[in-house]
Amino acid sequence: CWTVTVRADNVMCFNGKNSFLSQLYPVSLVVDGNVYGSLEHYYQECKLFSLVSAQAAKTLRSISDPVEVMRHTRKILSARGVKKAKVDEWKKSLGLLVTERAMRLKFGDQHPVNKFNII
Repeated sequence: CWTVTVRADNVMCFNGKNSFLSQLYPVSLVVDGNVYGSLEHYYQECKLFSLVSAQAAKTLRSISDPVEVMRHTRKILSARGVKKAKVDEWKKSLGLLVTERAMRLKFGDQHPVNKFNII
């Protein structure tokens, strides 16, 4: 557990999917030589890779809209019979690690957001 002191100079407001803090925000994220259009693209591809197959994950690469990536992922998971409980388990374990890795790659060591110590 840690303590955070809230001051005007260390608070950043998150204001929806168009905010640069959103996983839906367009960004060129490079992970292991693969380029993703947003953190959401990376997250959903990792989810499909883990729960379905590498081939299923690759089907997302042609979709540019992160919201469509989420919808397509849901359709694939449903078609393959992946239960909600299994998806929720992934979100609470590997999903957290995927999100943390993506955030660190998105913001990097030199990004101005790091002055807020959010990652």
